[in-house]
Amino acid sequence: MNVGWLQPRDVQNKTLAQAFALELDKGESEGIVLAMDLGIQMIVMVDGMGRERARAMDLQTVGVLGVLLNAKKHNQIQSVKEAMKSLRQEDDVTPA
Repeated sequence: MNVGWLQPRDVQNKTLAQAFALELDKGESEGIVLAMDLGIQMIVMVDGMGRERARAMDLQTVGVLGVLLNAKKHNQIQSVKEAMKSLRQEDDVTPA
């Protein structure tokens, strides 16, 4: 899948990803390791344990609300409330 700026990538440090996967979901563990592989300083992370592990690896974390607030600030969406409502209806986000 290649959709504009969105490109799939494989983690390079599979051993570290497997270690994180002992505590986290595969997506969270690979997301943290991929951020480290690519030198990215901030990662979107919803799960509390995932946030803790990301921060332990010196990554900044932002949740869905933070992404939506930033999108609103930059006029990418009209309403944070409506965006959250839409995400909840699609069952992509659960209230924290």
